[in-house]
Amino acid sequence: MERVATMANLKRAWERVRANKGSCGVDGESVAAYGEVIGEVNRFAAGWLEYFRLAAAKKWLAETEGWLRRRLRCYRLKQCKRRIGVARFLMERGCREDHAWMLAMRRKGWYRKSASPQATKAMDSGWFRLQGLRPLALPSV
Repeated sequence: MERVATMANLKRAWERVRANKGSCGVDGESVAAYGEVIGEVNRFAAGWLEYFRLAAAKKWLAETEGWLRRRLRCYRLKQCKRRIGVARFLMERGCREDHAWMLAMRRKGWYRKSASPQATKAMDSGWFRLQGLRPLALPSV
């Protein structure tokens, strides 16, 4: 099994996910609802996930899942478009008003905002499960 899950295979799968840059389409041009994006990620990940899950790639899968959640948070924040939309979305998800506005008014990029404590709290792993995202890493036993 170790020969099957070589680093070259893992890197190739990782590069294919990364090449999408958080967009819903492979060309990075189309705009879709958030549910469609998660559905596409689930469809893509299902094949190689079952293949690599059997290998000794638990740490790699956990890191990839964290990166993927951050990209999806970035995509969702970008869908809000304006500062008021970001603040409203965060407040609906349980952030305090001052913290929501602190993130919304930041002049950083979407990817940097997606790693903030406010975005991470508002869009935690439970929220992603409710949105339909399948976990990549197996839970610890």
